[in-house]
Amino acid sequence: MTDKKSHWQLTEHIETLVAELVATDDDAQHDALMSTLEEAYADLDAKHDGYHAVIKHCERQSSAIDGEITFLKAELAEAEKRKKSEEKVISKLKDRIREYMLGTGETKIDRGVFKFQLNKMPQKVVVDMDTFDYQDKEMTTIKPAVYNPDKVAIRKAIKDGRDVMGCSMSEVEYKLVIK
Repeated sequence: MTDKKSHWQLTEHIETLVAELVATDDDAQHDALMSTLEEAYADLDAKHDGYHAVIKHCERQSSAIDGEITFLKAELAEAEKRKKSEEKVISKLKDRIREYMLGTGETKIDRGVFKFQLNKMPQKVVVDMDTFDYQDKEMTTIKPAVYNPDKVAIRKAIKDGRDVMGCSMSEVEYKLVIK
């Protein structure tokens, strides 16, 4: 096995050896080049085996993480249910205290360590959408429409040879499939 070379260095080395092999007429040099070429191919095969092992390891790790995410999502959903339940209890207890205070006319209850106090909240605006006068410009706002590019239509137009301003097709990308 030769010294550690990168994938590209091995590929370039093999291409150089093949070029030298094609160019030589000397049998001794031919045999030496063939031997070196076999070593280079063995190194490249070993590198591919290593890549495959690392890829498979990472795929297993990724799959395990997917399982962990599924588990954590279920835990999160359960925790959110418990939180909602606790918030309902808090809301009911606060409503009871508020109703008591409103019923008795008290605005403060001081227990030394803690206090309950009723504060007036600002009134909310209630709009009946069926009877609201949309023509009253002082009482309405207009939000501009949001336009999003239709990538399916743009792809079709570009494939059909049309020039779509501000749009182009990206470079072709390749996905490695391991079987």
